[in-house]
Order: sequence, then C-alpha cells, then structure tokens
Amino acid sequence: MAISNSRLLQTDQAQPLLTQARKRRSKKVNFDDSFASDSDNIPEEKPTNPIARKLNRLRQRRLVSRGLSFSHCDAAPYGGKIYLARRKKSDPWYVTVLEVMALAMVIGFAIYAYCYLENVIFHVERFYAHIGHSHSQHQVGQRFLHGSGTKQNHSKAAEYFKMAADQGHPHAKYNLAVGHLKGHHEMLEPGEPRAILEDAIMGGIPEAKKVLEKFCNRGGKC
Repeated sequence: MAISNSRLLQTDQAQPLLTQARKRRSKKVNFDDSFASDSDNIPEEKPTNPIARKLNRLRQRRLVSRGLSFSHCDAAPYGGKIYLARRKKSDPWYVTVLEVMALAMVIGFAIYAYCYLENVIFHVERFYAHIGHSHSQHQVGQRFLHGSGTKQNHSKAAEYFKMAADQGHPHAKYNLAVGHLKGHHEMLEPGEPRAILEDAIMGGIPEAKKVLEKFCNRGGKC
C-alpha cells in the first residue's frame, strides 16, 4: 500500500512537467508571418554527401543561367538570400546592323574631315551664312573670292558680300565696293560705292579711305 501511494505521489508531481512539455510541442513558429524570428538565425545546413553537394551546385548553376532564382551567400548575415540579376536579352539583328552602319558613318566622316578640312569648314560657314550670320556670310564670300574649299566664283563672292554688307559688316562693304570698282557691277548701282566706302571707314577699315581718295575723289566711277 505504501508503494502504490509513493507511485501516485510521483505521478502527481510529474503531471505539471508533462503539461509544460506538451505546450512547448504544440507551439509552432510561422516562418511566413515572422520575417525576423529567431529561427532565421539558424544557419542552413549544407549537405555533407559529395554527391548531394554536386547536385546542389548543378541546380544552382541551372537557376543562375535562367536568372530566375536566388542563391545563398555565406558571407551575408542570417544566411541571406541574394537575388541574381536577370540576363539581358541579346539585341535583334537589325539593331546590330544599325549600330554597325552608324559606326561606319562616323569613321567615314572623320576620314573625310581629315582629308578635306577646308571643304568641311566651307560647308559649315555656308550653313551659318544661310541662317543670317553676317560674319559667316563675309567668310563665305572670301572663300568664293579666293577659291578656298570650293571653286572660285566672283559672282557668288559678290552675292555673299552684299548679304553681309546689308547687315552692316564693314569689311564686307569694303570688299563689295572694291569688287564694283574692278568691274563687278551686278550688286551695286552707280554712286553706291562711295557711300559704302564711307560706311567702311566709319567701321574702322583704313583701306577704305585709301580707295576712296584714289578712285572716287580723282574722278573715278564711284
């Protein structure tokens, strides 16, 4: 009877311990809801079997080649997951063709500019002349006058000198008047060279004063 009573006493004392153990077992940690739980601190176990490790590496390489998954990094905290960048798709064939054509055009223009620099400068100045830049108009007239970067053409030179002179360019006025005195009468009327030379003198062209005294004040056709 004493033995049975002692067994009952031990059973009554162990009952609270069993209840606590059952409560602990019934507790479940939801890894999806608790991101920063204590279970994240547990490092991921790596397979010790060489065959399993090899299969794991092959699986990771396959995922990396697809660019759709992630890989574990031991150096990162908590055994972190590093998302891999997606592989860029190759450009279509026509994009490659356009890039090659653009590169060929750039190289061709660089060679042309190196070999025909004066011609390139002439076309650039002519562009600015057509949009109304008086200095460029005078420079284009000079190039037509001397045949620099283009064929020599005195009529074209007088035309661009007239365009620059109408905008008040003093050197262009001087060149236009000198061209009239040398026989190119298509841009000026009789009597206009004197007024243009006087404007050139006022603009700071000392040669215009010499021409005015030599040709106009001595009975020249000004």
